[in-house]
Amino acid sequence: MAKKMNKPTVYVLTKRADRPSLKGRYYPGYFRMPSSEEILDEATEKIRTIRYALGEPSIYKDEQPEKVTVGDIIFTNGTLTLDRTNPNLIQFLALSNHNEANPNRMPNKRVFFRLLDPEKSAKISVDSVINESKAVNVALTMEFSKLVGYAKVMGMDVERSADEIRHDMIMFAKKNPKLFMDGVDDPVIARQTVLAKAKELGIITMDGRTVKWNTGGKGTAIITCPVGMNLAKYFAEWTMNEKDGGDVFDEIEKKVSKATVV
Repeated sequence: MAKKMNKPTVYVLTKRADRPSLKGRYYPGYFRMPSSEEILDEATEKIRTIRYALGEPSIYKDEQPEKVTVGDIIFTNGTLTLDRTNPNLIQFLALSNHNEANPNRMPNKRVFFRLLDPEKSAKISVDSVINESKAVNVALTMEFSKLVGYAKVMGMDVERSADEIRHDMIMFAKKNPKLFMDGVDDPVIARQTVLAKAKELGIITMDGRTVKWNTGGKGTAIITCPVGMNLAKYFAEWTMNEKDGGDVFDEIEKKVSKATVV
């Protein structure tokens, strides 16, 4: 019969110092967590007290003798490693209100720790690298006119050199690849890019809450945005959701294409 592997169970503190005062010290050197607490017992649907008592067969206080030796639960440098020879403490931590993954934890209790899953952590890490690489590649290869339009919609300063604009968009993609890619694939942002170009070319004006045609220096109102809403985004959504809006966008797109033909 094959020998059963004694795979350790590792717990880590959830609070991590991103800028530690001591280099490499992301967690406190010593953290003691309560050895006794009240929990909601799923089986009985009652509040019961669990207690980590050394040498006792149960973690439930009402199943323990009155006098017990309470064990310490200590995280050293942010981690606590247990093997299968300490099933009571493993069970205690699984039922603790301070366990991030406990579905029955009392919501008013503070989370202290989580179970470390190396396989899951590795997959998340790999997925994160892949997503970042995809986003950065899009920022590197995107047609510059489209990149500038996207940057403008995102509120970036585009009155700079092409290298500076692309650099900042690459940094944006690295910092938040999901948000960057969501924007690339967002039809509203795509329309905002075209409309921003139309404004730049003087085809339309966006002043206050109103979008107007700019024909011969005269402004003919297209729409007025409700109070409290973003004019550019509201206008883009209006061109997608209303028939008149669709017709207006088609006309704007034709004018932009004509004005940008080299």
